[in-house]
Amino acid sequence: GASFAERRARLRALVASGPTTVALGATDALSAKLIESHGFDCVYIGSYATAASRYGLPDTGLLTLDDLVAQARTIANAVRVPVIADAEGGFNDAANIWRTVQGFEQAGVAAIHIEDHAFGKHADVPQKLRPIGEMAGRIRAAVDAREDPHFMIVARSDANWVAGDLEDTVHRLQAYADAGNPSRLLMFLARW
Repeated sequence: GASFAERRARLRALVASGPTTVALGATDALSAKLIESHGFDCVYIGSYATAASRYGLPDTGLLTLDDLVAQARTIANAVRVPVIADAEGGFNDAANIWRTVQGFEQAGVAAIHIEDHAFGKHADVPQKLRPIGEMAGRIRAAVDAREDPHFMIVARSDANWVAGDLEDTVHRLQAYADAGNPSRLLMFLARW
């Protein structure tokens, strides 16, 4: 089978190729193998699937970094296609997010997504988003923490879902994209 490094390079090439890449969600190693056997190019594992399949719990923010990394490792070891994993909000501030990146990278996944939802997803509590600067700092630090340059860091914004504000969502995603690519950020600042 393909090494984890080869899978990361394959996912990066898939994303760069242009068409939308379909990543069906797996709940466990068996469902990941079924997704792969039907010819899909990659597999996704989310926190909701992990909470439900591994612990029989709703996705209310109770899972730890170690819980999600363990499930991602099981799935990455079961298939030969790239695995994209949900890393929630990163679990750590920018100074310590290297631990999150290291955990998922060592688990063999090809990419993680980090979201700006601060707390309350799937729970009956007020929904909150992280401030843009804090989230951009997490993305910048996560990109810097990678050992394999093909390991992808995906920024996700829940601003439209939480507040119904598409304009804020686009603004947030642009800030996160700029944070993930320092040379682009420097070019943008140079235009001012």
